[in-house]
Amino acid sequence: MTIYKESKIIFFLAIPLIIGQIGQMLLGIADSVMIARCGITDLAALTLANNLFHLPLVFGIGVLTCISVRTATARGAGDAQDARNVCRNGISLALLLGSLFFLIAWLGRDMLHHLGQEPNVVERSKNYFLIVMASLIPGMVGIAQKNHADALNRIWFSFWISAGGVILNISLNWILIYGNLGAPALGLEGAGIATLIARIAIVIAMFIWFSHDPALKDWTPHRWWHGADWLEFKSLIKLGLPAGILSCTEIGAFVITALIVGTFGATALAAHNIAMAYTGLYLLLLAWLQVLLVKLGKF
Repeated sequence: MTIYKESKIIFFLAIPLIIGQIGQMLLGIADSVMIARCGITDLAALTLANNLFHLPLVFGIGVLTCISVRTATARGAGDAQDARNVCRNGISLALLLGSLFFLIAWLGRDMLHHLGQEPNVVERSKNYFLIVMASLIPGMVGIAQKNHADALNRIWFSFWISAGGVILNISLNWILIYGNLGAPALGLEGAGIATLIARIAIVIAMFIWFSHDPALKDWTPHRWWHGADWLEFKSLIKLGLPAGILSCTEIGAFVITALIVGTFGATALAAHNIAMAYTGLYLLLLAWLQVLLVKLGKF
């Protein structure tokens, strides 16, 4: 097989994964645009909270890549029992990570005042920050589920569930931020609640799919809370921890940059958010162009 044909096959397999990442970028851009209407302080508070939130999120995403690796290995060996064990313990690991990070955020919420940011921005970000950190619990579980499904070559259905979650999040933003359809106008907190609900909905949808898809029946746990296999649990941590640390190191530069910008005031931090949104939009268009070129057979 030529390099061209091999690259094309790999790229087509990666398309739903790329589109999934694009969806997350769109969600961040949508949140920024919708919160911007609430004022500079709210947009700056969103920027501060989201940058702090991205550190544990990206770390967790890196750690949970271990599920894809272990599930793919089990599938290649035709060992369905091992795949079920990986899935069950991977979800337990995801719950542990999400709960641990939320506990750290809860206990350290007053430390936000020591980051050199404007006091009103910090105060405004506190509730939103805690809500999105709570959403990290179902968020980590959803990532674990998706990694397991992707490794079983069931990429597109998990993609559509994730895409549905993004659409639900944006719709709930419109309702809860501005108080549409008779709901109270919650502003920044409304955006956090929308994220929390959307991530819970994704987890529920994934569990329902796992339970009813005949192709996944033998490869997903028959009893989800059968008890942890500590050897498997330790193996997952050992495999995923280096990836989590590396991912966290890469995103850390962006987080530190945002915190430095925030020391210049709320307006500077809000402007930084808009600049990063434009950068994300550029990357979004570039990714779509790459997908189009592949479809035209010119990549």
